[in-house]
Amino acid sequence: MNVGQPPLLRRLNETAVLEALRKSGPMSRAELSRQLSLSKSTISQVVAELLRRGLVREVATERPRRAGRTATLLDIAPEAGFVAGADIGGTLVRVAVADLKGETRARLSASTAREGLAALVDQLADMVHQAMAQAGTAPGRLLAAGVGVPGAVDTATGAVRLCPNLSFLDGVTLGSLLEERLRCGVVVDNDVNLGAIGEKWRGCADRATNFAYMAVGTGVGMGVVLDAALYRGTHGFAGEVGYLPVPVGEGHRQLEEIVAGPAIARAYLEHRGSAEVDGTGARRVPLGSGSSLGVSESVDARQVFDLARQGDPV
Repeated sequence: MNVGQPPLLRRLNETAVLEALRKSGPMSRAELSRQLSLSKSTISQVVAELLRRGLVREVATERPRRAGRTATLLDIAPEAGFVAGADIGGTLVRVAVADLKGETRARLSASTAREGLAALVDQLADMVHQAMAQAGTAPGRLLAAGVGVPGAVDTATGAVRLCPNLSFLDGVTLGSLLEERLRCGVVVDNDVNLGAIGEKWRGCADRATNFAYMAVGTGVGMGVVLDAALYRGTHGFAGEVGYLPVPVGEGHRQLEEIVAGPAIARAYLEHRGSAEVDGTGARRVPLGSGSSLGVSESVDARQVFDLARQGDPV
């Protein structure tokens, strides 16, 4: 690369500078030179190009500890571009837009479009564009998007697999469909894998080398990080613990059927055992004596947790 491909070498150096600023910025040119083991002239050339393209900005000057010239500090320009993240759940779709420093600029959520693949793709594209507008920027400034799906993703083909809560996604290369709509690169992965990566980057596991991240929602999933890297398993399906068999009576049920959100709601109603029929013939279930939730025909896991906080014995 040093001899035959100078454009590639420049790009690698630019990437190294941006990554250093993302992790440790703001930094001076001298600090970048020492940390990356690049010559001062190379750093000056790289920084000049990044400044010209608006990816880096000068943010402050630093007084020298000893006699000498003051140093100008550099940092990533957060509004040079934006990224979007989408979490597709069995009941909700959540979308967020962040700047290049990872700070969230907009958030949206809506009930998941379950009419089919086309409706879901439309919903995702529309929500990303709405979030970009909410962040005060144009759709054309979206550089990339990451999408979490409630199923496994084949790392070789990018196709979604094992997605029972949204079965119309099974076998679909969702990333390519969204790239056509969003006009940027799109990464699709299991939602819990992405959650584990997020916790490693900026969450409670930022100092952990090995950990498991479990999510309980409409389904149950787990992301595993070993030696600071996401572990996918032989076929990319590691962490699909929702399918684990749990002994129940003389048979067994899947873990997801026992502890996921719908299972929690179903267990509440089964243990409550006090269903009534109103004058219209509708089945009505009182949700806990004296609770502020009143009477409803159904209950979800969030309400069950609210009832528990209120002291509902069931």
